[in-house]
Amino acid sequence: MGSIRWGGRVGAVVCLAAGLVAGCASEERPEGERATVVHVIDGDTLDAQMAGGGGVERVRLPQIDTPERDECGYDDATRLLLDLVLDQDVVLVPTSDGPDRDVHDRLLRAVELDGADVGAELVEAGMARWLSRHAGEDSRLAGVYEEAEDEARREGRGFWTSCGWR
Repeated sequence: MGSIRWGGRVGAVVCLAAGLVAGCASEERPEGERATVVHVIDGDTLDAQMAGGGGVERVRLPQIDTPERDECGYDDATRLLLDLVLDQDVVLVPTSDGPDRDVHDRLLRAVELDGADVGAELVEAGMARWLSRHAGEDSRLAGVYEEAEDEARREGRGFWTSCGWR
C-alpha cells in the first residue's frame, strides 16, 4: 500500500494551493467507524462487517469510479481492491459534506487502511478515476484524488494507458 495519508504531503500541497494554510493545518478528517472487509463487489464497492456487532454494510467509495463488469480494466480494479482490503480491519470515514448513502442505499465512506486512503491508492495506481462532479462532498478527498489522478495520467499508469482512458 502506498503512502497517501490524511494531512500528508498531498494535503499540504492542496492547502497551500488554496491559500488556506492556517485552516488546513488544524483540519481533521471526520470520525470514522471500525469495520472488517468481508467481501469485495468490484473496484469501488465492498461489504464490511461493522465493529461491535453492527452488521454487514455495503460501502461505496466516494468520489471515484472504476470500470464496470463489461468494461476494460474491471478485473484489475476489482483485484486491486480485493488485495488491499479483503479480511482487513479498516476505518470507514464519512464525507464531510456529502450524503450518508448513495441512490442504491450503500454507505458512502472513504476507506482507510493503516492510515492510508484506499480510494486514493486506487486512483494513484490508475485503477480508478476521480469524479470531480462530487468534489463538494469532501474537499479533503477532492484535493487528494485530483492530485493522484493527475499523477497517474502523467505517468500513464493503469487504465490511462491500457484502456485508453481520457
